[in-house]
Amino acid sequence: MSGIRVPEKAVRWASAQSVEFGPGEMAAALGISRRSALQYLSRMETNAVISKLMRGRYVSALPKPSRKAQKIARILAREMPLTRVVVWGTDSLVPYSHYIPPRPVFFVETAADDASSARDVLRENGYRVIADPTVNEFRSSTELGVEVFVRSARSLWGTIPWEKNVSLAIVEKMFVDLYFLVTRKGFPLPKTEVAKALRAAIDQKAARPETVRRYAMRRNVYPELKEYVEG
Repeated sequence: MSGIRVPEKAVRWASAQSVEFGPGEMAAALGISRRSALQYLSRMETNAVISKLMRGRYVSALPKPSRKAQKIARILAREMPLTRVVVWGTDSLVPYSHYIPPRPVFFVETAADDASSARDVLRENGYRVIADPTVNEFRSSTELGVEVFVRSARSLWGTIPWEKNVSLAIVEKMFVDLYFLVTRKGFPLPKTEVAKALRAAIDQKAARPETVRRYAMRRNVYPELKEYVEG
């Protein structure tokens, strides 16, 4: 199972579903076997592209990108069409906390070899960008007016294909990664407020506790977030 690659058409179909679905619906829609559908759904659930409601039934985890995030994503899709990138921003989390600044900061994740190219492309399009920021650069980013951080990433967990080569992050990934950046990398936000915002998102059914738990464990921050996730 670990070596199974999910075709993009399967990811896009699952991401587009507005109601619950299972292997039967996927197999019929894509013209594939039920066995293949079961394998693809299992892999997507493991990677948080979809969430399991019950045995054999799933829902989409499609993120809702802001207009500003879409603008950055489209620039990268146009200028770097062969480079896989993930885009997300703090503006998607503002509805859950008064302490997340309304001036958004965006994160672009890509392979280490492509980070400097993504930085240069965005700079050429007028953004203030830092690639692979140090702790000091994160801490001083507000004063520097940094708009985008480009970060090297190896995992596509919690991301969903959006347009061409660009993927978006689901809300659970955004919260856990933001908490990680605050507590491990010096990003200038109060960690308790990020955790409280996560709890608010869970209460509003915008974030799923099990998905948060799984990713937080991968990031080694779950013990710190446990009380907020479990309520």
